[in-house]
Amino acid sequence: RQSSTQRESLPLIHSSLNLWTQGSAYPPPGTDILHLPFRFRLPDSLPPSFHYHTGVTSAYELIAVGVRPGMFQFNRRLCMPLAVVPKDTMGERLRDSMASLGWRKGEKVEKIRKGLWGDYSTVQVEV
Repeated sequence: RQSSTQRESLPLIHSSLNLWTQGSAYPPPGTDILHLPFRFRLPDSLPPSFHYHTGVTSAYELIAVGVRPGMFQFNRRLCMPLAVVPKDTMGERLRDSMASLGWRKGEKVEKIRKGLWGDYSTVQVEV
C-alpha cells in the first residue's frame, strides 16, 4: 500500500498593523516588556480552525515581527496559534433576551476550616 502526502498552504487572510514606532512608548522602569494592546476583526467568511487525524488541518496563527534596525540586528519574529470558532448566533440571541430581564447579583458566604481542628475562615463568592 502506497501513501503520499500533499501539503498546501492557502492564505485566507493577511493583515498588517504597525503597533509601535521608535520613541512612541517605552516599557515601565524595571522591566523589558512593553504591552501593546490591539484589536482586529476577522471576516465572517473564514472557516473555523479544525484538525482531523488523517492530517487535514485548518489552522491560523498570529505573527508579530519586531523590526530591529541595524546591520547586525535581526528582526524578532513570534508566532502564536489562533483558534477561530464559528459565530455563536444562538448565544447572541440568548444573551440579548437575558439582558432584557436584567441582571441579579448572587452572593454566598460560608465558614470553612482546614482539617478537623483548624481555624475557621470566611469564604465569599459573588456572581
